[in-house]
Amino acid sequence: MIVLDEQLLGRDLELEIAKWYPGTVQFIMDLRPNTVIKDDAIPERLRQLNQATFVTINESDFWRKATDAPTPKGVEYE
Repeated sequence: MIVLDEQLLGRDLELEIAKWYPGTVQFIMDLRPNTVIKDDAIPERLRQLNQATFVTINESDFWRKATDAPTPKGVEYE
């Protein structure tokens, strides 16, 4: 599963990733509809998922947040 940060909305990134990625691609807010998931709660939410990779452009809030855990994984694009 690839989970995209809400800052990536409107860029059609989910469609581009879905062309080559066979798993689920969704936005962070789709994990808990009708609720707000604050940035500091995202790592814990991702740990509840099976092999989720989080994609964000907000590196200042997420860089090295989960240094003591093997998951979640994060990918940063500039």
